[in-house]
Amino acid sequence: MTRLKFNPSFLLSRGTRLAGPLAVLALGAGCPEKKAEEPKACCEQPTIPAGVAPFKIVVDDATGLYDERVVKIRAVLGGAAERKQLYPVLHTLYRHALTRETKEPLEFEAEVYDSESAAKAGGQGLARIERPRGKLAPVCENRVAYTFEQAANIAFGELFLRKAEEDGSDTCKMAESKDQAPIDADWKLKPAIAIDNAAQSATLTYPFRKDTEDAYLDEIKFTSAMKVWIDFATAFFHKVPDLKNLTFSGTHKDAEVLKITLTRPQFSSGFAGLQEDIAAYAAVTFQKLGMGAGSEKAVLKDRENFQTKTYKTALASLPKDQVTISKNLK
Repeated sequence: MTRLKFNPSFLLSRGTRLAGPLAVLALGAGCPEKKAEEPKACCEQPTIPAGVAPFKIVVDDATGLYDERVVKIRAVLGGAAERKQLYPVLHTLYRHALTRETKEPLEFEAEVYDSESAAKAGGQGLARIERPRGKLAPVCENRVAYTFEQAANIAFGELFLRKAEEDGSDTCKMAESKDQAPIDADWKLKPAIAIDNAAQSATLTYPFRKDTEDAYLDEIKFTSAMKVWIDFATAFFHKVPDLKNLTFSGTHKDAEVLKITLTRPQFSSGFAGLQEDIAAYAAVTFQKLGMGAGSEKAVLKDRENFQTKTYKTALASLPKDQVTISKNLK
């Protein structure tokens, strides 16, 4: 029997027939092509609890060793949000960053923005939460302003002991807010506020009443009524940046005894320092009493005269239709 011999020259002579895709496949079969690693998608997203404004993390920078982790996050809101809605977003970011690994980061900060372009550019956003190295609790900065109506109602609540909206010791509002009913919740005589959003004005109605009883004061003097007015007016213009006009209506024995309307320019030019002027002179009179410079009756009379003159001089600068004072106030 004749044995066939392998002739490699045969394949070489036929090379033109194999020099195609098949030849390339045969030659490269043992060396698979390496693919470039795909960039990791950013970023790990937390579960957003019900009721929390939607957001997305677009920058998540975690550096440092396991026990020296520094985490910096930038997130974007899914839509417009009011100031109070930013706090739950900050809380969610905080819990996400501190619980996703076995050990909490040594430092943490997160900034919330209103657009992805702003977030990637960096800088100051809508709100910020951070826990610096060595601190046990976070610190927050909420840069979203209150609406005019919100600011006016908050000022009213704080002035009349309804509720303190901001707590300097808990800037992130991590503690649960508990509303307490004010002492006058069921009283007939209690202050009220009417807000005009379009005009950015407010009317404050205040009964000159006793502190711990649902009853009017037996008597209200001109200087006492004026002090109440200027204290509230000063507080409202300072606490409500967009307030353009404030009307104060003081009542006594179910009758309006004092009504004063102030615009912001009027307050700034002639009344912003009135409260301090009155307080400064009161301090002088107390000093006189302490030094024995005159009888108590004479010193207190001098203070009363100064206050009356100062208030009347200031009010004389206003148009007459902006000031109504009852003859019963003396």
